[in-house]
Amino acid sequence: SREAAEQTGALFIDLNEISAAKMEAMGREAAAAHFQRDHTHSSELGARRNAQSIVEGVLALDGCALGEMVKK
Repeated sequence: SREAAEQTGALFIDLNEISAAKMEAMGREAAAAHFQRDHTHSSELGARRNAQSIVEGVLALDGCALGEMVKK
């Protein structure tokens, strides 16, 4: 994905990296609460964390007008 974004000049948010860093920081037990039964589909808590991670990614992008629209 990153490579395709670089080749086309598109902006890229590495949601996998952002999410993995958060999960590692919170530990295995706390991270488990972010998933339902299968470690693939997030719980409501996990969906909220994912949304927050996307906002963080948008805010970190240089030249992204969307970041200017985010309420802080």
